[in-house]
Amino acid sequence: MKTVTVLKKLINKKIKTSYVVIIINGILSVMIINDGFAQTNAQKLQIQSATNLAALNQMAVTSKNIATQEKQLAEQWAIANGYPVKGVTDGVFFEIQKLDAVSGMPQYYITNNLNSAKTISTNKVWSGGGANLNLSGFGYTIGEWDLL
Repeated sequence: MKTVTVLKKLINKKIKTSYVVIIINGILSVMIINDGFAQTNAQKLQIQSATNLAALNQMAVTSKNIATQEKQLAEQWAIANGYPVKGVTDGVFFEIQKLDAVSGMPQYYITNNLNSAKTISTNKVWSGGGANLNLSGFGYTIGEWDLL
């Protein structure tokens, strides 16, 4: 009986260790690939010199102004109609952004990545996550374009 219990614990521990090793390998692979395919400073300057930055900056200002107006209208509508403007439900954060142009229903931004992180055990490599790796991503710059 004791042997079976010890074996179960060893198997369980080995499985948990395997998950951590897989996660670490994945993170390292992304870091290596990212370093291998990221632009150098010279390439970034070349890209910027061939880009109409003034037009892009104007588009950004216009998009921000539209989003700000849409959000203000949505917040006013939510308050008038008894809908929440922002909050937390079961660990999921949400905040109203705008009203749908077709249906008129509120559109919210929500965080839904915590369950995904738990599913693939990445939460274990975060600070206080149990793997004692304390990974945060601090010091990395990510470039991302979002289309609203």
